[in-house]
Parts: sequence; structure tokens; C-alpha cells
Amino acid sequence: MIDAKSAIRVVFILGPTASGKTNLAIKAAQKMGGEIINADSIQVYKSLNIGSAKPTKEELEAVPHHLIGHLAEGSAYTAGQFRREVLEVIEKRSREGIQKFYIVGGSGFYIKALINGLYKVPDIPVEIQEKVKNEKTIDLYEELKRVDPENAKILNANDSYRIARAIEVYRATGIPFSEYKNKFSEEKFPYKCIKIGLRTDKENLRNRVLQRTEKMLKEGLIEEVKDLVEKGLEEWDALQSVGYKEVQLFLKGLLPQDQLREEIVKNTMGLIKRQMTWFKKDIDMTWFDVSLSEDLQATEKIVQFIEEEM
Repeated sequence: MIDAKSAIRVVFILGPTASGKTNLAIKAAQKMGGEIINADSIQVYKSLNIGSAKPTKEELEAVPHHLIGHLAEGSAYTAGQFRREVLEVIEKRSREGIQKFYIVGGSGFYIKALINGLYKVPDIPVEIQEKVKNEKTIDLYEELKRVDPENAKILNANDSYRIARAIEVYRATGIPFSEYKNKFSEEKFPYKCIKIGLRTDKENLRNRVLQRTEKMLKEGLIEEVKDLVEKGLEEWDALQSVGYKEVQLFLKGLLPQDQLREEIVKNTMGLIKRQMTWFKKDIDMTWFDVSLSEDLQATEKIVQFIEEEM
């Protein structure tokens, strides 16, 4: 009996913010069939539309999309939840006859979790989570260096999320987080897949980011953030992402309006640098260079490559 999973093909379309991933995925799906699954950790929220650069109404209607705006404002989202939901979407839609899926985004950690699985750690008691949440990252990092020096060496001292997570695990179990990682055995991704990476030169990418930022501000990014802050969501983790955090500083009077656009662009370029550092480590990625002047030509070339590989 032939395994139904063997007929399913998954294309990962990855790369930095503003590199043209959505457009490529739509072109590929329109030509070869299939559906798009979002792999952006901010676009999953229904209230974060402008600042997350969600696909437009026309783009969403052109090809079926999944995991876009399906979570309530103020909620949390983890890589583990993302992995479960992606596999559920593929399983459900494949039973309905869909055999091609395009997973699109720039959240490298989510992609890694999806392909390799995650460390199995116990649930953390709420009281420990709350206590850690109220402590300074610098103090948590100093504690991490004492209780789990192996993990501390590979974490940036400002990586508040992962530092807090490691401390939560240690306080709840008495076991260093690095031990869970060392015992981890990868869960093989159950479908045949290829990874496409999009990249371009820094100047071109900055121009894309600038255009996107100006579009966001024109479409009402400030009003979007103001509405969420008025709902009491100022401390929501998702509102600390690039674009949203700068607007919050502006609303508090800590950033002049004439500097807002440039601050968003600068911090977006910093995010892009981190994204590329992550993706460049992936030896399975097939990279394609894209530029504003050659978008159509580049897209056709990549779609042809995907078609040949699938």
C-alpha cells in the first residue's frame, strides 16, 4: 500500500523581511496548485495587520492561506503550537485532495521546530513563570551562567525570552535546559520538502524596507498601535516586535515623529541581519538573488526550479 504522505510536497520559502516571499509563493501556487501556510510569528494574530505586513485581501483571495490572523489579540504563541498547527493543516487538507503546500515566513526558529521537532520539557508552574517574568533579564542571565553555563555561552545576554525560558525550566525541574537539548532526538519532518531562500543586496533590501515602512505609516500603523495600547495590551509580547515597539515609543513621547520612519527602518535592518545569520547556517537551503528591477524574471526562474524539484 502506498503511503499517502509520499505524494505530498512542501516548499519552504524563506528569507528576510521584505524579500518578496509572499509574491513568490502566490505565483508558484497559481502555476502548480497548492496552498500557503504562514510561518510569520506576528501575522498569526488577527489584530496585527498593518505592522505585520499581512498579505492583502487580494493576495489572500488569490490562493488559500492558513495560520493568518487566527489568534486573538493578547494571546501567546509558541513554536510548539506552530508545529502542531502546521502538521494539522497539511494532514487535513491533504485528505481533501491538496498535495502541495508553501510554508512562507522569516521566523527561523519556528521553521527549525517544524522540521526537527522540539525539546520535551515539563510544563512550568504558573507561579514560577510569573516570578521570572518580573525579574530583570540581566539578573536572570547571571543566574543562568551559574546553573547552566553551557546554555549561557550560546545565548545573547539580551535574549530575554530564551534566558527566561531556561531559568523557568531549571527552577521547575532542577535540570539545566542544556541537558534537555543534549538528550533531544530529532523528529523527522514527515513530508518531502525543499527550501528556497531569497536574498538581495543591502541597498536594495533597505529600499524595500523603506517603501514598506512608508506604506505602513500611510495605511494607519500609528492608529493600529494606539488602539491596541488603549485596550491594555502595551506589554503584550507581540507589540514588542519591530514596527510596533517604535510606534509605542512615539506615542509615549519618547521618539519624535520625524524620526519614527527611520527608526523602524534601522531596526528592521537589524532584524534582517539576524534572520540572515540564522538562515545562512542551513546547508539545505537553495538561495536565489532577487532585486527590484528583476522581480518578474527572478520569480519565473524560481518557480521553474520549484516545479522541476517537485
